[in-house]
Amino acid sequence: MIELRAAAAARSLVLEASVGRGGANRPADVRAVKQRLRELGFAWLDDTTTMDESTMATIRLFQAIQNGLHRVDHPRNNGRIDPDGRTHRWLQAWNAPRWQVMPRGGREAGFLNFELLDEADQHDYGTSWMAETIIAAGASYRDAYLATHPRAALLATNDVRFLTERATIYTTLVQGRFPPYRDILEKTEKAAKIKIPLPLEEFLAAVRQIRVMTDEESRRVDISFRPGVAILEGRGPATGSGHVELALPDFAGPAIHVAFDPDFLVEYLNIARNEVAEPKAEGSRPAADASPSSPLTLELIAADKPALFRFNVSGGTAPSGGTASSDGTAPSGGGVSKWVYLVMPMSVENRR
Repeated sequence: MIELRAAAAARSLVLEASVGRGGANRPADVRAVKQRLRELGFAWLDDTTTMDESTMATIRLFQAIQNGLHRVDHPRNNGRIDPDGRTHRWLQAWNAPRWQVMPRGGREAGFLNFELLDEADQHDYGTSWMAETIIAAGASYRDAYLATHPRAALLATNDVRFLTERATIYTTLVQGRFPPYRDILEKTEKAAKIKIPLPLEEFLAAVRQIRVMTDEESRRVDISFRPGVAILEGRGPATGSGHVELALPDFAGPAIHVAFDPDFLVEYLNIARNEVAEPKAEGSRPAADASPSSPLTLELIAADKPALFRFNVSGGTAPSGGTASSDGTAPSGGGVSKWVYLVMPMSVENRR
């Protein structure tokens, strides 16, 4: 369930004179404008009667939103509010735009907001108008396409879907801003304190087994990691529920509960499993020294932070031109190739 903040209510904002850049800036008017902007989510403003650069910049941001402009420094955004002017009227409107965190999304919403993978990069906020548009687009895609193509990709940043009588065309703007996955990898590697060794073959079998208990409305597997054991659970209105226990003799804790889309797990685990097999031809990927039951490692910061699966492959000969790194590239000769998989866990709130 995606929830937005309550819609802004119509509100009377009495101004005796102009406020902002070049305005009269009477103390009572300045405070009233600041209070209204704070109500609309521009929470960085203070509750004083001072007209400063931060307040004028915020007025220009609000004007850019109301004017439908991508540039705050556009001449139409003059940073001034005149009594009964356009900006004054928008500040009082029932549908005045709010400043808020953008919706996260998920399979149930039909879209996924990759920007929220890194909440420290200041790319997580936007307007309530944008949030409503994203949610509506995701719902349309979910109902018109995902309902009959449940394994199709979710809409994401810069994605577009064209629906015609004969075909559905799905495309993405590849030259758009790509999620900073290398930064997220580095932050996760440094901050992850919970490291869980997993037997590859047994973990893959357990995920496959519990996946059959999920359905299209509840495509998730809940995993409770406890010292010495992992309990995988799946459930759905049409399939019932079930669980699988997996022994983890090398895991001493701490306990943590996370949830993943089982399809995402199976896709990565199949790739890791294939790396265990002997190379079939010269120049293929390296083979692992260990057996198919060799452990991979799940590295976690918390249940709601990006998770990192790591599988180290050693020995063999890899194609030339690569270098060993933490982003999954193979070494150009012998050594260790760190195959990693970054995945965002699903929300576990109100599930258990």
